[in-house]
Amino acid sequence: MNKAIKQVFAIFAIFALAAVPALAEYVEGTGTLKARGNGWMDVEGDGTVTIRGTGIVKVAGAESTFKNGWGTSWEEVEGNTTYTFYEGDGKLVLEGTELVINYEGTGRVKATGTGFSNFDGEGFWYTF
Repeated sequence: MNKAIKQVFAIFAIFALAAVPALAEYVEGTGTLKARGNGWMDVEGDGTVTIRGTGIVKVAGAESTFKNGWGTSWEEVEGNTTYTFYEGDGKLVLEGTELVINYEGTGRVKATGTGFSNFDGEGFWYTF
């Protein structure tokens, strides 16, 4: 009986550790990345990125943009690249073949396509 209890504890510990928020990550490839939490995230590549939350989003290369909320927006030129900034809260859907996105805030991000992402903060993420 004692051995069975230890095995149950061991299994529970493995599942508990797997559920611990783990960020400060780099992910690269083709598929879908979902992340939820508080911190910052960079996404570069081809595809669609949906952000639901609050904070500041910096975007270049979006061929299509859907915005619901996000209050203030403005543009800035850095070198040969024009960035669009969104500040506030809401839903933002960005599509493009050479997207460059930086998001700082609290919320959920879904990125589908091919590329890479760097992120750090508190929360969780997974790919499929």
